[in-house]
Amino acid sequence: MLIENIYIDNYIEFPSNVDSVFGARIIYKKIIESLIRYGRIKRINFSAFNDSVQKLMIERFFYQVRSKNPEIELNIYNKREIAAGRKFVKADIWHNTSDNFLSTLYGREYLSENKPPMTYTVHCASKSNELYDGILMQTLLRFQKYDSIICSSNAVKTAVKKQFEIVSDAIYRQFNIKMDFEGRLDVVPLGVDTDIFKPGDKYTERKEYGIPENATVMMWLGRFSAYDKADLLPMIRVFKKIYKDYDNLYLVMVGHDVMKKPYLPYLKKIILEWNLSDRVIIIEKNDVSKRHKLLACADIFLSPIDSVQETFGLTPIEAMACGVPQIVSDWNGYKETVEEGVTGFRIPTLWLKCDRDISASNLFFKHDFEYEAFYSHFLMGQTIAVDLVIFEKKLRLLIENEGLRAEMSANSVAAAKKFAWKNIIRKYEDLWSELIRIHKIESYKHNEIGWDIIGNKFYYTFSHYSSVELQTNEKLFAADDQYEFIDQNYYNMGDYTEMSIAGAILEEYHGRFTAEGLSAADIVAGNELGYSKDEIYRAIMFLIKNGYLTSNIWKGDK
Repeated sequence: MLIENIYIDNYIEFPSNVDSVFGARIIYKKIIESLIRYGRIKRINFSAFNDSVQKLMIERFFYQVRSKNPEIELNIYNKREIAAGRKFVKADIWHNTSDNFLSTLYGREYLSENKPPMTYTVHCASKSNELYDGILMQTLLRFQKYDSIICSSNAVKTAVKKQFEIVSDAIYRQFNIKMDFEGRLDVVPLGVDTDIFKPGDKYTERKEYGIPENATVMMWLGRFSAYDKADLLPMIRVFKKIYKDYDNLYLVMVGHDVMKKPYLPYLKKIILEWNLSDRVIIIEKNDVSKRHKLLACADIFLSPIDSVQETFGLTPIEAMACGVPQIVSDWNGYKETVEEGVTGFRIPTLWLKCDRDISASNLFFKHDFEYEAFYSHFLMGQTIAVDLVIFEKKLRLLIENEGLRAEMSANSVAAAKKFAWKNIIRKYEDLWSELIRIHKIESYKHNEIGWDIIGNKFYYTFSHYSSVELQTNEKLFAADDQYEFIDQNYYNMGDYTEMSIAGAILEEYHGRFTAEGLSAADIVAGNELGYSKDEIYRAIMFLIKNGYLTSNIWKGDK
């Protein structure tokens, strides 16, 4: 079905020296670019003020991209005319590639000719204000049956569905009013440009980046952030344990630090203290447009994500397209992209419900970046553990088996084709065509919008992300390998009390962990230190996360 008119409710962003690199910023623009390049659309519409730089940027961007699709037309509405009601937007679909749904909803309701179906894409479902600024408003403002929130994975779709349930239940309990979200939740994954991301000349690229030509290279590529991306310490721990067993094994870490809360200096410090500098290469502030060249240097791609901020994960499918086998955490959208034993391995993750105070109080710190980051995401990330034993085992398997790497490389290139942007745009178009058909039938029923929910329930919302849920009565045991206990200042995240509690737990109960085992409930029952149950549970998860404790609940081929 040819879509006559689509209105894109986005700015084309100016190039800038941003604090760090976020996948969402890349995706905003890439979806629009791919629509222009591959879309079966007659006309794509934007709005901008006349004679503005934004209008010039839209025009330049459009005509640079449309060379492969010369039939598509561009129309730029005068934003002032629309806002003043002097002209209305004509569109079959009103879409926003970001999650700024209020702008999109307002535009569709008041600035369009025919109130067309509205869609927007979710890139993060865990912001501290998500329930009251997002989910509550979307429940109250009456989405239509032909409106869709587009989720990049089934994992985030389930999370958003749970958030709507939280809000609907709260409204009913307080006001005895049954009010549900009336729009749709649809899944369209993110894409990869397979014309750019493809197997490259490994040895040529390694020369450019100073990586030894004959090395076996494990690579992390992403933002350096322990609070909203991944704590990389467990990955470095595993590397420290295995690297001496291989003559030419290197860990290459590529990315941008977050200047508001730097993490990289602490990574460098631990690498120096653990005498890993000769085998760990850090490439800072890489040219984002050359990610494919960096991935071409890798033999194994690593992404031990542990943040609820993540919804899909772009870098694993980019590595996949470049023919690099992936070892990632079994978490969120990674469950749907990395094919276990085919393109790589997913390492089991473990989580425990310990978010009562975090979910209830993170808004208290809303305007304090340091503590909002600490409460909203860092503490959560520190309670999500990746199985270090399986991590090590799968790493050794790929390091030692060049034939398996070659097989997974070929599998990865083939698997990445379904994520090629041309195919992803077809999924968008199929969804939009369906919504347009519903709109033709249901538009006469269009509901006019009209203008005690606090915090988030992180564990309830995202518990399905992990492989296993730890029960409080599950016995915990001292791990066979006892790792060094790091200094509390390593994370640079303020008063991380849970680390101190973890040290006290190890000192007090190490004998019982070694002998008969001890459960989280046992430790809470014996608590005489004045800490809350959730703090103790988080301290226990820190110990599991960093390999001090283990549990029989973690099934697997250990």
